[in-house]
Formats: sequence, structure tokens, C-alpha cells
Amino acid sequence: MAKKTIILDDLDGTSEAAETILFLYDGEYREIDLSAENIEKLGKALAKYIAASRVVPAKEAQRRITTDAGSGLAYGDYDPAAVRTWARENGIEVPDKGRVPEMVVTRWRQATAG
Repeated sequence: MAKKTIILDDLDGTSEAAETILFLYDGEYREIDLSAENIEKLGKALAKYIAASRVVPAKEAQRRITTDAGSGLAYGDYDPAAVRTWARENGIEVPDKGRVPEMVVTRWRQATAG
């Protein structure tokens, strides 16, 4: 039986997310799943900041993301492969690729803290 995971918009919780937006703010990498409508609203809200900003070449941005303050982890404070392994060992379904659901990451953090 095939299963389909639907990721909901983190802002309104009712719309299906069209995209996960990764951004850096105040020294922290963050991500948010947004519907197409909320992506448009975000773009409009940031328009004047984007217009005043500088473009960072993709290779430089990737270097900054993958070395995240020396951790070497693209996701900042966790290794998605480790989270997936832990989840499977604990009977939690998790996708092989793509974003690890935040609920799974939260449970992994709680289980491995300390």
C-alpha cells in the first residue's frame, strides 16, 4: 500500500505546503513550510529587504550552510541520517529522502538529550 505524506503550511496549518523555505536570521538557520499563497506574502513582506540585499553566489551559500559554524551539518543541530536511523529503530515511519518531519526531530531531540 502506497502512502503519501502531506506537509501542511506551518503558518496557517490548513493549506498544503508548496515549498520549504530555508533562511538565516539572527545567526540561526531556520526553515518553514509554506503554501504558494504564503510564499507570495513572504516575498511581498521581504521585497524592500531583498532589493537592498546582496546576492551570495550559490557555491558560497552552500559552503556556509554545510559548515554551519563548524558543525559540518547542513541542518545545523542534527544529522538527518542519524534521526532517520533512530526513528526506524523506534518504529517511527520516516521518508528516505527530503525533509525529516519536525515531529520526528523533536522526538529524537527529547530521546537523545542529556
